[in-house]
Amino acid sequence: MSVRPNHQTCVRRRVPLTTAVYELLTFFLASSDLSLFLQITGNPSTSSTLSQKKQRRNVQAPEAYSPSSYTPATTPRKYRLKTPQERNNTLYKVKRQRNNDAVRKSRSKAKQLQMMKEKQLEEALLENKELKEKLRIVNERLSSCRCQN
Repeated sequence: MSVRPNHQTCVRRRVPLTTAVYELLTFFLASSDLSLFLQITGNPSTSSTLSQKKQRRNVQAPEAYSPSSYTPATTPRKYRLKTPQERNNTLYKVKRQRNNDAVRKSRSKAKQLQMMKEKQLEEALLENKELKEKLRIVNERLSSCRCQN
């Protein structure tokens, strides 16, 4: 097993995070099958620590559910359509108009910022190209000077 170049360590276990362990960990976290990962790595102390922490937080262990039957602890907010009476309310119309204006302004600002960044990138690329050309010319002059000596 090769150790990753920056020699990261697992935060909880304080062992070198090898490429193989890293790949296994990311695979099993993606598949939500932590028990299989613990069986392969063979670290029972970590599994007991994890189960104790999950019990403290009252969270189901990953083995207790399949990914298709998982329901999050918090449900999304229910959207309620406005009645025609509410939509005709002047206060509601003012709020909606202010919100629409704010959204328009925010999107416009984001587009302007993105355009500015793209312009800076183009300028930097152009400057880089010019500097490379200057460097090429200077190197050519230097090589011609060496030949004459």
